[in-house]
Amino acid sequence: MNDIKWLLEQRIIHRGMINSQCIDHARDSFLACMNYHYPIEVDLLFLADGEIVVWRDGSLKNFGIGQDSRMLSSITLKDVEVLCSMQENSESQLKQMMTFKDFLDMIGGKLDLLIEIKELYKSPEIHEHVVSVLNNLGDYKGKYALHSANPMVLKEIRELNKDIPLGQISWSFNTVDVITEYKDL
Repeated sequence: MNDIKWLLEQRIIHRGMINSQCIDHARDSFLACMNYHYPIEVDLLFLADGEIVVWRDGSLKNFGIGQDSRMLSSITLKDVEVLCSMQENSESQLKQMMTFKDFLDMIGGKLDLLIEIKELYKSPEIHEHVVSVLNNLGDYKGKYALHSANPMVLKEIRELNKDIPLGQISWSFNTVDVITEYKDL
């Protein structure tokens, strides 16, 4: 799993191929990447029931659900299904969302993946979420690397599996809102 050459050898498509027919992080955008055998970068978010979804933004308002200001992290997969059934547009973004398991089953190990684990900095579920991601990736036949803006996520991954290529998404550590513990990892 330590082979990281693939990360440098060709373009990695961020959030899938996007065009007038495909929105980012949606099934069609991933299928388009499969047609060209492009590695892709995807974001993972966690629902309140622990279900992992492949999506970039956690606000329901960004799905066009009226003034619903809830975050995906506060609802369950069942809630998502109910919201989808209430939407008239069959092509709505919310209906395009995939669970991580469904995404991996669809890709079938045919693409290399750069996976961002989006996790709140003070989340008490970091360990459980990382374990869940690694369990889902257990049988994946393609190459993959994980990255996160949260150094605690990377620390958990490293403690659980030293062979997975990791990347830190970072920003300036000069601001006062970055706690010392993160700066020292």
